[in-house]
Amino acid sequence: MAEEKRTEFTVTDKRKFTLEGDRTDAAEEEKPSPPPVESAAAPPAPPPEHGEERGDIPPPPTAAEQQASSDAYTESRKKFAPSAMSGRSPQDLEMTFEKLVSSLYMSGAMALGGMQDEGGKTMVDIMGARQTIDSLAILADKTKGNLTPAEENLLQSCLFDLRMAYVQITNLIAKQAQGEAPPEKK
Repeated sequence: MAEEKRTEFTVTDKRKFTLEGDRTDAAEEEKPSPPPVESAAAPPAPPPEHGEERGDIPPPPTAAEQQASSDAYTESRKKFAPSAMSGRSPQDLEMTFEKLVSSLYMSGAMALGGMQDEGGKTMVDIMGARQTIDSLAILADKTKGNLTPAEENLLQSCLFDLRMAYVQITNLIAKQAQGEAPPEKK
């Protein structure tokens, strides 16, 4: 009969915070003492339900902290604006809702084949495109009722174009996977 060999080992919990967000003794000590053998780590907390707050998320900055951060950002932008402007007005460099939507639209279009590798082969990033489309959809949902008609039109047009291109690309990929050749370009 083979003899069973047992190896003893010690588990040391080096986490600095508990699941509730409190500091542990290990965070303050240089060398934490090993926990008792019979203690076990607490099971992870279930994910919060929609609308619930998680205990591990730090509180938001105070109004004074937000204002100080905004002021510092504005000051630091002034340092670089003259060299970047090159004959443009400051309003040309300001971020707007339209520029945000356009930027997301271009990211989605690039992911759907609007870019080529060094060999001239078209590159498609289906997951990146889907995430961009989903981001625009979230933006549309969260801003519903707060947009001008022009902003709403731009956002809905971008969503429509990207969704249709996504459907075309995924249909083409599915046909290729089934062994059908893509249609010839004229």
